[in-house]
Amino acid sequence: MQKILYKLGSIIAFAPLVLSLIIFPFLPETIPTHFGLGGQPDAWSDKWALAGLGTFFLLPLVSLAVFGFLSCGWAKDTYKTLSPKLWEAVVLSVAIILLVCWAWIMVLTLTNT
Repeated sequence: MQKILYKLGSIIAFAPLVLSLIIFPFLPETIPTHFGLGGQPDAWSDKWALAGLGTFFLLPLVSLAVFGFLSCGWAKDTYKTLSPKLWEAVVLSVAIILLVCWAWIMVLTLTNT
């Protein structure tokens, strides 16, 4: 992977975890952990419960794991049919999609606390 795309992907993959760590201490003790149709919360949990921690930290950890897996040599060698530039674009796109999903979850969570 080219260094600039790898660095950009790393920043995008780490951003949700860093931002979650910054936001988490300022949350109220009860937070929404599941959302129904229309973005309305239908389940609440203590922020220190497994559901509360999962709401904030599961997707950032998955994002890091997926980025690490896709940017390692084994995954890249598996898809040799793709050009290196296209593979880099795929890896960066996956990181961006996961960042957008995390941002949507945070918007729903923070607007309903």
